[in-house]
Amino acid sequence: MNSYNGKTTIAKNNAKTKDIIEALCNVVPIAVDQCKGYVNNVINVTGDPIKDAKSCCMYIRKNVKYKADGFSEQNIQLPGRMFKGTKQADCKSFSLAFLGMMGALGYDCGFRFASYRKNLIPTHVYNFVVCNGKKFTFDACVKNLKESPRHTFLKDMKVQYLSGLPIMEQDYIGKKGTGKKILLAPVRGAFIALLNLNVRGLAKKLSIALQKDPSRTKAMWEKLGGKFDKLEKAINKGKSKKPLAGESKNNKALKGIDGRYLTDSESGYIGVVDLAAIGTFLATAAPALIAAKALFKQNGIPEGEEGDVITKDEADATEPLPKGFEAADPETGGKGGTGTSFKPSPLLIGGVIGGLALVYFLTKKKK
Repeated sequence: MNSYNGKTTIAKNNAKTKDIIEALCNVVPIAVDQCKGYVNNVINVTGDPIKDAKSCCMYIRKNVKYKADGFSEQNIQLPGRMFKGTKQADCKSFSLAFLGMMGALGYDCGFRFASYRKNLIPTHVYNFVVCNGKKFTFDACVKNLKESPRHTFLKDMKVQYLSGLPIMEQDYIGKKGTGKKILLAPVRGAFIALLNLNVRGLAKKLSIALQKDPSRTKAMWEKLGGKFDKLEKAINKGKSKKPLAGESKNNKALKGIDGRYLTDSESGYIGVVDLAAIGTFLATAAPALIAAKALFKQNGIPEGEEGDVITKDEADATEPLPKGFEAADPETGGKGGTGTSFKPSPLLIGGVIGGLALVYFLTKKKK
């Protein structure tokens, strides 16, 4: 296991609880990758998720000292750094290491965020493992590994992945009942990037849908938690650009050779476009692309020469959004926005900002 010793600031002063939750979920793929091959060498893997979960917890407790972060700085350590570097951490890094180890073994598991106060704001995180359809909790921060019964509110979060970017499915448990919520910020960000570039004629088709059926187009985007004015801005930016076309009949993500760069003269865009990066955005934006495809069908908008906005293979590989879900991170406000007892200044992790950097470099203008 390689220890990541670098530090990357990704949150500003007075970040809210949701910033910490999102940051933890964003680094799960890195944590899992670090633990592959490592976990098999440090615990006796039995194939039983409950037994292996206990072994992971005991390994963490044996090799890492629990030490709470201070109020001035909240650190989320990747497993490599925690096990091979600092060897001390609090619940955030403990739970991330557990998820990395169990995820590397292929088990179905996630985070459980708990509040012990009347305001229901989470102040602790530990883990759950799904076995035979039931959830079993494990808290590596306490000796008996059992969760405290004093909680006033629980939020479970399972992280799924589309091309390395996380899609977070959440269950709210406790006084506010249970309801499916999905964190769709990565989906919306990738979809906006595709609109800005008019990949597969997406912006042009959405501009037609907006003229034909503005209310349904608006409803589609707001259902995904997006702000309608941002969608309109991206549509207007991309609709007049030459479509960066796909070949859905041949199941090719994009024309050209994967990983090749298109220059200004080839693509008609300012700057360069990495085809492999766009392929990642197509996979990440798949839930939104499926919704857009349904919108186009309802309004009789044909696929066009550039092909369908999402191929059948891409749609089949996408985890469908559950019926009756709500976006857990709406840009329109009215939900979330809670304060936090965590006061990260700064929140430090490694390897999170790559996706945001891709959006920037794909959409920025050359000076």
